[in-house]
Amino acid sequence: MSFFETKKTFEIELTYKCNWNCKYCAVKTHTKKSFTNEQVLENFRLKTNNFRDTIQSTVILSGGEPTLVGKNVLDIYIKLSKHYNFDLKINTNGLLFKEESIIKEFKQINWHVSDELIMTKHIQTILKSLPKNVLPLIVVSNSNFKNLQSFMKQWPKDIKILLIPASDPEGKIN
Repeated sequence: MSFFETKKTFEIELTYKCNWNCKYCAVKTHTKKSFTNEQVLENFRLKTNNFRDTIQSTVILSGGEPTLVGKNVLDIYIKLSKHYNFDLKINTNGLLFKEESIIKEFKQINWHVSDELIMTKHIQTILKSLPKNVLPLIVVSNSNFKNLQSFMKQWPKDIKILLIPASDPEGKIN
Protein backbone atom coordinates (compact mmCIF):
# COMPACT_ATOMS: atom_id res chain seq x y z
CA MET A 1 0.00 0.00 0.00
CA SER A 2 1.39 3.41 -0.94
CA PHE A 3 1.20 6.64 1.06
CA PHE A 4 -1.54 7.87 -1.25
CA GLU A 5 -3.72 4.86 -0.44
CA THR A 6 -3.55 5.24 3.34
CA LYS A 7 -6.31 6.69 5.48
CA LYS A 8 -5.62 10.33 6.33
CA THR A 9 -7.11 12.87 8.71
CA PHE A 10 -7.45 16.51 7.70
CA GLU A 11 -8.27 19.17 10.29
CA ILE A 12 -9.91 22.21 8.77
CA GLU A 13 -10.15 25.34 10.91
CA LEU A 14 -13.33 27.08 9.85
CA THR A 15 -12.87 30.13 12.07
CA TYR A 16 -10.87 31.55 14.93
CA LYS A 17 -14.01 33.06 16.46
CA CYS A 18 -15.03 31.50 19.75
CA ASN A 19 -17.71 32.21 22.31
CA TRP A 20 -15.41 30.97 25.10
CA ASN A 21 -12.15 32.46 26.32
CA CYS A 22 -10.27 29.48 27.74
CA LYS A 23 -6.99 30.38 29.43
CA TYR A 24 -5.42 27.19 28.09
CA CYS A 25 -6.43 27.70 24.44
CA ALA A 26 -3.46 26.62 22.34
CA VAL A 27 -4.99 28.21 19.23
CA LYS A 28 -5.27 31.64 20.88
CA THR A 29 -8.40 32.23 18.85
CA HIS A 30 -9.13 35.72 20.10
CA THR A 31 -5.85 37.14 18.83
CA LYS A 32 -6.06 35.93 15.22
CA LYS A 33 -7.67 37.37 12.14
CA SER A 34 -10.69 35.45 10.84
CA PHE A 35 -10.66 33.50 7.58
CA THR A 36 -12.96 34.18 4.68
CA ASN A 37 -15.09 31.24 3.55
CA GLU A 38 -13.08 31.23 0.30
CA GLN A 39 -9.79 30.88 2.23
CA VAL A 40 -11.17 27.96 4.25
CA LEU A 41 -12.41 26.21 1.12
CA GLU A 42 -9.03 26.72 -0.58
CA ASN A 43 -7.28 25.34 2.53
CA PHE A 44 -9.60 22.31 2.40
CA ARG A 45 -8.78 21.78 -1.28
CA LEU A 46 -5.02 22.12 -0.75
CA LYS A 47 -4.89 19.85 2.32
CA THR A 48 -6.77 17.10 0.53
CA ASN A 49 -4.55 17.23 -2.55
CA ASN A 50 -7.31 18.79 -4.64
CA PHE A 51 -9.76 16.21 -3.20
CA ARG A 52 -7.71 13.25 -4.44
CA ASP A 53 -6.67 11.99 -0.97
CA THR A 54 -10.17 11.05 0.05
CA ILE A 55 -10.10 7.25 0.22
CA GLN A 56 -11.25 6.31 3.74
CA SER A 57 -10.10 9.70 5.03
CA THR A 58 -11.49 11.87 7.80
CA VAL A 59 -12.17 15.59 7.94
CA ILE A 60 -12.36 17.27 11.33
CA LEU A 61 -14.02 20.69 11.34
CA SER A 62 -12.40 22.80 14.02
CA GLY A 63 -11.67 26.34 15.07
CA GLY A 64 -12.26 28.44 17.41
CA GLU A 65 -15.85 27.31 17.59
CA PRO A 66 -16.67 25.99 14.10
CA THR A 67 -20.43 26.32 14.51
CA LEU A 68 -20.07 30.11 14.70
CA VAL A 69 -19.70 30.15 10.90
CA GLY A 70 -23.42 29.37 10.70
CA LYS A 71 -25.56 26.51 9.43
CA ASN A 72 -25.24 27.52 5.76
CA VAL A 73 -21.44 27.30 5.83
CA LEU A 74 -21.50 24.06 7.85
CA ASP A 75 -23.87 22.61 5.25
CA ILE A 76 -21.29 23.32 2.53
CA TYR A 77 -18.66 21.24 4.35
CA ILE A 78 -21.15 18.48 5.15
CA LYS A 79 -22.12 18.20 1.47
CA LEU A 80 -18.51 18.42 0.30
CA SER A 81 -17.45 15.71 2.75
CA LYS A 82 -20.30 13.45 1.66
CA HIS A 83 -19.48 14.02 -2.01
CA TYR A 84 -15.87 12.93 -1.48
CA ASN A 85 -16.78 10.16 1.03
CA PHE A 86 -14.93 11.67 3.98
CA ASP A 87 -15.79 10.57 7.50
CA LEU A 88 -16.85 13.87 9.06
CA LYS A 89 -16.04 14.90 12.63
CA ILE A 90 -16.28 18.22 14.46
CA ASN A 91 -14.72 19.80 17.54
CA THR A 92 -17.32 21.93 19.32
CA ASN A 93 -18.13 23.40 22.71
CA GLY A 94 -21.76 22.43 22.29
CA LEU A 95 -23.31 25.21 20.23
CA LEU A 96 -23.92 22.47 17.68
CA PHE A 97 -26.58 20.92 19.91
CA LYS A 98 -28.90 23.81 19.04
CA GLU A 99 -28.92 22.52 15.43
CA GLU A 100 -30.35 19.05 15.99
CA SER A 101 -30.85 18.51 12.27
CA ILE A 102 -27.10 18.44 11.58
CA ILE A 103 -25.93 16.39 14.58
CA LYS A 104 -26.57 13.16 12.66
CA GLU A 105 -24.36 14.35 9.79
CA PHE A 106 -21.18 13.86 11.83
CA LYS A 107 -19.55 10.50 12.44
CA GLN A 108 -18.17 11.92 15.67
CA ILE A 109 -18.74 15.09 17.65
CA ASN A 110 -15.86 15.93 19.99
CA TRP A 111 -17.75 17.90 22.64
CA HIS A 112 -15.61 20.19 24.79
CA VAL A 113 -17.93 20.04 27.78
CA SER A 114 -16.84 22.87 30.08
CA ASP A 115 -13.87 25.22 30.24
CA GLU A 116 -14.21 25.77 34.02
CA LEU A 117 -15.35 22.20 34.89
CA ILE A 118 -18.58 23.35 36.48
CA MET A 119 -21.61 21.07 36.08
CA THR A 120 -24.43 23.28 34.85
CA LYS A 121 -28.09 22.54 34.14
CA HIS A 122 -27.29 22.97 30.43
CA ILE A 123 -24.64 20.21 30.58
CA GLN A 124 -26.98 17.96 32.58
CA THR A 125 -29.72 18.46 29.99
CA ILE A 126 -27.41 17.51 27.12
CA LEU A 127 -26.18 14.45 29.02
CA LYS A 128 -29.75 13.13 29.45
CA SER A 129 -30.17 12.72 25.69
CA LEU A 130 -26.57 12.52 24.50
CA PRO A 131 -26.41 11.40 20.86
CA LYS A 132 -24.35 8.23 20.29
CA ASN A 133 -21.89 10.05 18.01
CA VAL A 134 -20.79 12.46 20.77
CA LEU A 135 -17.46 11.99 22.56
CA PRO A 136 -17.48 14.23 25.65
CA LEU A 137 -14.10 15.63 26.55
CA ILE A 138 -12.80 17.91 29.21
CA VAL A 139 -9.56 19.80 29.29
CA VAL A 140 -7.91 19.82 32.70
CA SER A 141 -5.55 22.74 33.26
CA ASN A 142 -3.89 24.55 36.12
CA SER A 143 -6.76 27.03 36.24
CA ASN A 144 -9.67 24.56 36.39
CA PHE A 145 -8.06 21.61 38.23
CA LYS A 146 -9.59 22.75 41.51
CA ASN A 147 -13.07 21.94 40.10
CA LEU A 148 -12.21 18.49 38.69
CA GLN A 149 -13.20 16.33 41.66
CA SER A 150 -16.59 17.99 42.12
CA PHE A 151 -17.27 17.87 38.37
CA MET A 152 -16.43 14.17 38.10
CA LYS A 153 -18.60 13.29 41.13
CA GLN A 154 -21.56 14.74 39.22
CA TRP A 155 -20.65 13.07 35.92
CA PRO A 156 -22.92 10.12 34.97
CA LYS A 157 -21.08 6.82 35.57
CA ASP A 158 -22.40 5.28 32.35
CA ILE A 159 -21.03 8.01 30.05
CA LYS A 160 -17.37 7.78 29.15
CA ILE A 161 -15.35 10.97 29.00
CA LEU A 162 -11.99 11.84 27.52
CA LEU A 163 -9.73 13.80 29.88
CA ILE A 164 -7.15 16.02 28.18
CA PRO A 165 -4.36 17.49 30.31
CA ALA A 166 -3.31 20.99 29.30
CA SER A 167 -1.21 23.87 30.49
CA ASP A 168 -1.03 27.49 29.59
CA PRO A 169 0.25 27.48 25.99
CA GLU A 170 2.70 30.26 26.86
CA GLY A 171 4.19 28.19 29.70
CA LYS A 172 3.06 30.51 32.49
CA ILE A 173 2.45 28.96 35.87
CA ASN A 174 -1.00 29.73 37.29
